[in-house]
This record gives sequence, structure tokens and C-alpha cells, in this order.
Amino acid sequence: MKRILTVLVLASVLAIAYRVRGGNDTPVETDY
Repeated sequence: MKRILTVLVLASVLAIAYRVRGGNDTPVETDY
């Protein structure tokens, strides 16, 4: 179960970092 949590955390961090770097007007919206 720890692996799933790690994957979720990594996905959230990557999504947030991508969104911050790409700006708020990105066509693809990531749902959390």
C-alpha cells in the first residue's frame, strides 16, 4: 500500500510543478 501512496504523492507534486511552470491557462486540466 505504501507504493500506491508514493505514486499518488509523486503524481500530485509533478502535476502542481507542471501547472506552476506552465501557467494557469493550460488547456489540459488535471483532476485531483
